[in-house]
Amino acid sequence: MNTMDDYIRLNPKSKTTMYVGNTIKFCGIVILMMMLSHLGVTELFSELFDFSEEGIRAVAYVSLALFTLYLILAPQIFYIRYRYMVDEERIDIRWGIFFIRRTVVPIERIHQIEVRIGPIKSMFDLANVRVTTAGGTASIEYLENDKAEEIADRLIGMVNRIMKEARDEPE
Repeated sequence: MNTMDDYIRLNPKSKTTMYVGNTIKFCGIVILMMMLSHLGVTELFSELFDFSEEGIRAVAYVSLALFTLYLILAPQIFYIRYRYMVDEERIDIRWGIFFIRRTVVPIERIHQIEVRIGPIKSMFDLANVRVTTAGGTASIEYLENDKAEEIADRLIGMVNRIMKEARDEPE
């Protein structure tokens, strides 16, 4: 889906992928909290910080509630704000939940291109295209597999063309 400013928005499947990932994270946090509680960590914290065990538990529950709220709202906000554009000169990615970030990667600076598919994204036929430059990495996320391969191939073609032009220029 394109926006009025020629940016491309994410596929709606990306939200489901994010929710599945967040559910796994949530389960991991809950299990970790239960393990820590059984190991007596609340008693340790109550002694170290001079809080009652009930106070420590209250902080843990409030933290868990805030974390849960974040896990529920973050995918929707990320989905609404995320957009990208690939043209002949640059890759331009905008995203963020609390802060809007913008990454612009000039095509001529790209050193490496890879398509990454994790276990959760593979369940939804989604992938990331990750580009590496001397200054760092940037990633176009939650693309359909075919679109990710298409973008990677297009970028490889552009980088190869730039390298060929640089070789063919007289000194």
